[in-house]
Amino acid sequence: MKNVVRGIVKLVVMLGLIAGSVYIGRLAMPDIKLGLDLDGGVSITYQAATANPSAEQMGDSVYKLQLKAQDYSTEAEVYQEGNDKINIDIPGVNNANEILEELGKPGTLYFVEGNLTWPLLATNSEVSTATVSNVDVSGHTSTEGANTATNAPMDLSGIQGVDVYQNPDGTVQIGGTPAEGATLLQSGSGNAVTNTATNSVIEDYPNYDYSKPPIFDESQIVINGNDVTSARGGMTQDNYGQTQYVVDLAFTDEGREKFAAATERNLGQPIYIIYNGEIVSAPYVQSVITEGRAQITGMGDLETAERLASTIRIGALKLPLNILRSNVVGAKLGQDAIATSLRAGLIGFGIICLFMIVFYLLPGLCASLALTMYIGLTLFLLQSFGITLTLPGIAGIILSIGMAVDANVIIFTRIKEEIGAGKNTRAAVKEGFNKALS
Repeated sequence: MKNVVRGIVKLVVMLGLIAGSVYIGRLAMPDIKLGLDLDGGVSITYQAATANPSAEQMGDSVYKLQLKAQDYSTEAEVYQEGNDKINIDIPGVNNANEILEELGKPGTLYFVEGNLTWPLLATNSEVSTATVSNVDVSGHTSTEGANTATNAPMDLSGIQGVDVYQNPDGTVQIGGTPAEGATLLQSGSGNAVTNTATNSVIEDYPNYDYSKPPIFDESQIVINGNDVTSARGGMTQDNYGQTQYVVDLAFTDEGREKFAAATERNLGQPIYIIYNGEIVSAPYVQSVITEGRAQITGMGDLETAERLASTIRIGALKLPLNILRSNVVGAKLGQDAIATSLRAGLIGFGIICLFMIVFYLLPGLCASLALTMYIGLTLFLLQSFGITLTLPGIAGIILSIGMAVDANVIIFTRIKEEIGAGKNTRAAVKEGFNKALS
């Protein structure tokens, strides 16, 4: 009786584990990363136009293309092939011509002196319209005079004292905490400083849109990427024996002269390093530099120093790249491939389970349940480790199921032979597994 109860408990536990693995596998399926052949996208291969490029040139080129590719998809992959080729895979996109044009553009690097400004952000005191939908203006004044507007131009100038955001889904939010990824359409105020005694505005500072590239005159450019010959991140010791993380720069002869004059003009002032419209560093000039070599100090760690050095190098990168090949995979083709593969896998799995149950009865049923658990756990692991699933990957999963069935068939056949030789079930199972292993 005890053995029967113990067997029932084990059976219930095993069925629970199988059901649990199927459940977590089903939950994980929508979050599995798909490759280009399943999700659609663009695949591009570049080849260096210069013969025998150095490892540093190729590494900087990979880093530059990685920065650009991530603007299109966070799942983009950029990797080097051989000594002179770079592959870029960007899933989930199909505008190949635009991507090819943008990725092929060289980066712009400028060292800029003087004051920078940014584009003004519209304030509520300015007349502004936006095509919006589902706008909640309750509690605020709107020239529309309604609480909602659907896909119609709306005048937001009557809404005072609060920030106005446009959410990624197209809706506009007035006041409150913005949703992730929301764009600030209008600021609630201009950061006015008020005289509390007279309650009057002393000075009104405009709000700037710091998400845009800074504005500067061409006359403010000290040097550009063509004037930089090298940039290296590293470590040094200061006068007190403390480790400092730095970036060492070297300039061309022309760059040396221009940089020397700029450091003399800007003692105690910053010189901004701007790459592709983004300020990557703003070191202060501590002395006049005339030797054609400079050092940026104050880096938090070695990784930060090396990252800044790499950004400066890619801005000065002179390695031209040619498009060797490009390929666009449509998303519909990928979805059709997934549907076809899943249909084939389910039909094959059903036939396999039916075969094992017909030929091996209860052991065949147990093997079918074990295969079900195997599939659920495989899907869960694909999602957990962020593995990118491709069409060959799906074929590999189906093949692995077939290999597992082959193992089961061999094991069950050995068990039947041991039982036919007169051994009891427990001994036959043990011998069947041992003798089938080879």
